Amino acid sequence: GCAKVPTASKSIRCAPCSGPESLRLAAGTPLQAHSNDDATSLRTGGAAFVPGTEILVLLAIGLGVWFWVDTLNAREAGMAAAREACRAASLQLLDDTVATASVRLGRNDRGHVVIRRVYQFEYSDTGDNRRNGSVTLLGSRVVMMSISPELVELV
Repeated sequence: GCAKVPTASKSIRCAPCSGPESLRLAAGTPLQAHSNDDATSLRTGGAAFVPGTEILVLLAIGLGVWFWVDTLNAREAGMAAAREACRAASLQLLDDTVATASVRLGRNDRGHVVIRRVYQFEYSDTGDNRRNGSVTLLGSRVVMMSISPELVELV
């Protein structure tokens, strides 16, 4: 049958026997193995054993949070570059924002794979027109700034 640790804070059920016998997990007390020594047969409810699917879900959530924070930081770097370019050329940055035009993978100068982001923005040279500009980032580094001469008429 199953073994018990007498002072318990969490109960662990033994999957093979599923009887009234259960393993007990106390703080700092190691688990005692089932009579068939199959440690993977223990069902812990997440206390000491986390199945592979749950680990993958947690990794996906962590990756999503990292991508979101990295995107916010890259957007701020793009905004700062657009503001500085407009200030240096005596232009007015309209709407004080940049919009994501594309996100894909690219390579930096060392050949490492990084996220390549292109942001678009609008600016005006007279205050009566709207012109398009863009800023390209590799990772968090601005690699290209474009301020185009074409007018964009609003209807």
